[in-house]
Amino acid sequence: MNIETILSKVVTNEASETEMNQLNRWSESSIENLEIYNEYKSLWKAAAGYEPLGFIPETSKAYESHLNLLKKTRSLKKESNRFATVFNLRTFSRIAAVLTIGIAAMIGFNKLNTHSITADDSMQFVSLQDGSSVWLEAGSTISYNSSFNKSARNVKLDGKAFFNVARNEQKVFNIESADLNISVLGTSFTIDHNTVNVQQGKVSVSAGENKVLLIKNQGVTLIGKKLEKKDVTNSAFWRNPNLSFDNAPLAQVVADINLYYNSKINIANKIHDTDCPFTSG
Repeated sequence: MNIETILSKVVTNEASETEMNQLNRWSESSIENLEIYNEYKSLWKAAAGYEPLGFIPETSKAYESHLNLLKKTRSLKKESNRFATVFNLRTFSRIAAVLTIGIAAMIGFNKLNTHSITADDSMQFVSLQDGSSVWLEAGSTISYNSSFNKSARNVKLDGKAFFNVARNEQKVFNIESADLNISVLGTSFTIDHNTVNVQQGKVSVSAGENKVLLIKNQGVTLIGKKLEKKDVTNSAFWRNPNLSFDNAPLAQVVADINLYYNSKINIANKIHDTDCPFTSG
């Protein structure tokens, strides 16, 4: 019985009665299985509100403009066919010109509203607005829209990074990396191009029509068009195996210690400068 396949069918309402019975027996066999089942449903529901990075069109205004253009065209059809033909050609030419300018403007607008951070010669720590933390390996880049955390949490990754995502049941955290799409509610894991390794929590990984749900100490790699799972250990410690710091921001120091020792250290509200540098002995 392939539980992952059945889970995928359940959330898309494609599971048969036999498969539902198999899933119910599996989920009731242990608390861990029930938690995985509930988490899978939560991730699917949250991912339904996924908003891709980039321009968000105003569909109602676009449709209204379309109706107005149709009304003008119909009124002009009362004229001669020759005139109507010439007018339509000119109209389409103008529309094409406007669309070209509009597309160019949207591209420029998106670039202005997309934030990108690149780790140049060494690892770089990034603290996101939702409370999530990211450790970028040298040469890697993370980018996100200025609307991040307002209605959704969507980022793109080029390279390798460790994510410690702040939990939010209402806003799924989506990551595009190489050929993978990763969705979480709140957990910690490493992404290295087409590989994902989980340190804590649950992570949903998809590539095309293939989907897997990973839990602690599990990983997956996209090989060809197939997602191949594996067991992993110490998947987070590549970023700072000796817990050493060289002019690292205080926020990174606290985040590293929390992950290394599974602690819950918080920076006091009276400390405003979380970027102040810290160097260990």
